[in-house]
Amino acid sequence: MGACFIINSKKYQQAKKENQIYSFFNSGLIINRQLISIVNEFLNCSFDGITKQSYLESKLTELLLIALTSNDSTTKTDSLRKCDKENLVKTETYIRTHLKEELSIEKLSVIAGLNTSKFKSVFKQVYGITVFKYITSLRIEKAIQLITKYDYTIAQASYEVGYKNPQHFTVAFKKNLG
Repeated sequence: MGACFIINSKKYQQAKKENQIYSFFNSGLIINRQLISIVNEFLNCSFDGITKQSYLESKLTELLLIALTSNDSTTKTDSLRKCDKENLVKTETYIRTHLKEELSIEKLSVIAGLNTSKFKSVFKQVYGITVFKYITSLRIEKAIQLITKYDYTIAQASYEVGYKNPQHFTVAFKKNLG
């Protein structure tokens, strides 16, 4: 990861010296879209041999560096109450497990225990993206997985991730991935 992370962390150095476990993320790690994308690239590696090893090492390094630097978002979320953070994580989990359903701001804000305005604001503050862009990116990622791993047709995948019309999925896909 580079000496800058290791040398500048006195707590890490102390834990290493005492052969103790050390956590870089004291208040947990918020998994954002960028981290999810890297994990998917890591898991779906199609290389072999030394190329695969090099690729996976570089992806792991990228994952760790982005996780460490993006979790400076703790400064962004320090002003949030602990229960609001927990409710956002609960809501994000709900989104992931209910992609096929119609997800509205009103419904998600109730799950988060926040009014709609505060929910949208806090969600964007924590995840760095609007709620609907986040949902769209998750739907596209899941659809790609269904198409590539399970041989779903584009229409089948689009229905499975909550699009009522495959053309709407195609438009969202092109808009997000070109």
